Amino acid sequence: MEITFILIITLLAIGFVLAITGILRIARSKAASNFPKYQATIKHSSIASFTIPYSAGLTCEHFYPIIEFEYSFNNISYTSKTAAYDIKSIATDSIDEIQQLINNLANNSNMAYINPNKPYNAYIFPLLSKERHSHFLTMAFGGLLIILIACGLLLIT
Repeated sequence: MEITFILIITLLAIGFVLAITGILRIARSKAASNFPKYQATIKHSSIASFTIPYSAGLTCEHFYPIIEFEYSFNNISYTSKTAAYDIKSIATDSIDEIQQLINNLANNSNMAYINPNKPYNAYIFPLLSKERHSHFLTMAFGGLLIILIACGLLLIT
């Protein structure tokens, strides 16, 4: 009986963490896309990468931009290197796509989405990609499913 209780509490905790994390990531991205927009100036950009391991020792390298930009809010200048709310939302396995993104940013007028309560938090890309949105939505629903399973176990024990 004690082991069952520990299992149920563990499942509830895991489910709660997954559900809350997924919901918060989606909600915060949506909130960031509603921040007021202000002019941003690109100061420096470069390309970085990370490797995703797959089965049988295979890996895939993904590239993303490191963008330093400057903006003003309430007559105070800020500099940020956080171009995206979720950097994996703008990462790709094509270095050419990232180079094109950087070139487009350098040649165009850019807007930064600035958190009015914390103006040092600003993003050029505030939204999650469709894939990352699905990832966090699946995390949230998976967490809720685990909570339901734990509650069902609690009822039958």
